[in-house]
Amino acid sequence: MSIETDVCALLTASPEVQALVAGRVALNAVNEGTTLPYIIVSANHAFTFTLDKSISADEAAVTIECWGRSAAQAEAVGDAVAIAILTAPLITGATVLARVGGVDPENGLDASVLTVEWWA
Repeated sequence: MSIETDVCALLTASPEVQALVAGRVALNAVNEGTTLPYIIVSANHAFTFTLDKSISADEAAVTIECWGRSAAQAEAVGDAVAIAILTAPLITGATVLARVGGVDPENGLDASVLTVEWWA
């Protein structure tokens, strides 16, 4: 499994997250018209290689976008995501590094965006 699918599986398994988004956790993008709130997961990978050029470690900066109809709704989802990250297996080193608000004025949406470090 990839880091992205592991993060999605963790979020989908969280009762607190599911109570808010009801399974609306997607990789990279959602379809137009997706019911709010929802979560979008993407990642930027930094690989460590051995001398024979095989990957010995994958450090990912995972971006978890929590979108809602209001800042309060987006922040509530972000809070649930932050709690879910605490339940990740210790071997992943999963840590919330940053959290920032966002807005999509064209569509009237607000976001809480978390950056999570995750190792594989």
